[in-house]
Amino acid sequence: MRELQEVTDYNELFSPGYDEPLLQYVGVLGEKYSPLNDDDKEYGFWVSKATGNFARSYLQNKIDKSKLKEYLKNEDIQNTIKSLGYDAEKFWYLLLFVNDFTIGVCKEGIKFNESPKEQIYKLLKSIDDNSKLINNEISFTKPIKIVIEGLKPKIIMDNPLAIQWLASICCREYKNIEDGSELTWCMGGNKIEHNPLADSKQIWYFAKMFLSFFDLRKPQKIKLKNGDSSTNKKLLVSRLIYLMGLTANENFLDSDDSLKGFLAQYKNFKVERFNIKYA
Repeated sequence: MRELQEVTDYNELFSPGYDEPLLQYVGVLGEKYSPLNDDDKEYGFWVSKATGNFARSYLQNKIDKSKLKEYLKNEDIQNTIKSLGYDAEKFWYLLLFVNDFTIGVCKEGIKFNESPKEQIYKLLKSIDDNSKLINNEISFTKPIKIVIEGLKPKIIMDNPLAIQWLASICCREYKNIEDGSELTWCMGGNKIEHNPLADSKQIWYFAKMFLSFFDLRKPQKIKLKNGDSSTNKKLLVSRLIYLMGLTANENFLDSDDSLKGFLAQYKNFKVERFNIKYA
């Protein structure tokens, strides 16, 4: 297995001149999960930050490479990768990237406080979801009230007209909130540390990333000389999950049923966590 090219200045990893063929697949997925914007280029980031950060971590020996021998010896995995038309070396680095990125989100990720805009939206949506129009007048499906604590005396707003009036003002002004304004910031800069996500959610996120890669770089099914091999992408991901130690369930080696269960279970789950490893 070839190693990444050494660099003397880690800033080179983000420069236009950095071109590492072994990270081609990482770059494809990195652009989706950590896309560049104009501000990034202004600060000298010309290569996907995910790609550059991964390369730096790898070259600094901060990436776990202990599964390499098992990866190379696993004929089912190797044959499926080749049958799908992918390069096994580039796929190895993709596997390391996906695993490390998943850890950064599910095990080490943090969540910011809600921004004022997010809190205003939740208020408006809740009021709207519990409102109905009767005889051209808006009424609530059940009695509601808005409570503001911390003041003396505590403020309780339970008059439907007052709540509707407040909501109408918020709704009108909400449309004028511009991206980047103070109302879109997490006021106070406080970060809420969260416990690691459940192992099942880590498996789901790992699989979700790989399936995104297959969508971005379509497989080209190739018939191997030694006969047909599985081209089941979910089964391949299932085996990679077991290989990387995300589960001890050996059923992942022979069937993608367990993985399909996780994908269905967390289909609508939203990951609202900040990956500081790939910021």
